[in-house]
Amino acid sequence: MKTIDGKRMKELVEMKKAHIVDIDPESDFRKSHIMGAASIPHSEKDFLQKVQKRFSQKTEDIVLCANKKSETQLNRLTKELEDAGYKNVHQYKAGPSDWKNANLSIQKSA
Repeated sequence: MKTIDGKRMKELVEMKKAHIVDIDPESDFRKSHIMGAASIPHSEKDFLQKVQKRFSQKTEDIVLCANKKSETQLNRLTKELEDAGYKNVHQYKAGPSDWKNANLSIQKSA
């Protein structure tokens, strides 16, 4: 399990080197999320299938992010992706609120 910090997250986003998956509930995602993140809530029964459909290359960097209260789900889904053969799964445990507090790009839904 690879955990990344805000600095590394910013680098990956700026270089467009990672796919960001926000696992928080859709309602939280709509309030604010990291610019360019995909919303695939941890509660979705077909989480793995949705990730596989969206990101078929198992060697690409995928960053799972969540707010602090979803850390257990973050660990479970990271393992699920790794077990499915994804090689570069990272966790951004600080989540969207930390990203926002660092004055980095946050997107809000209308």
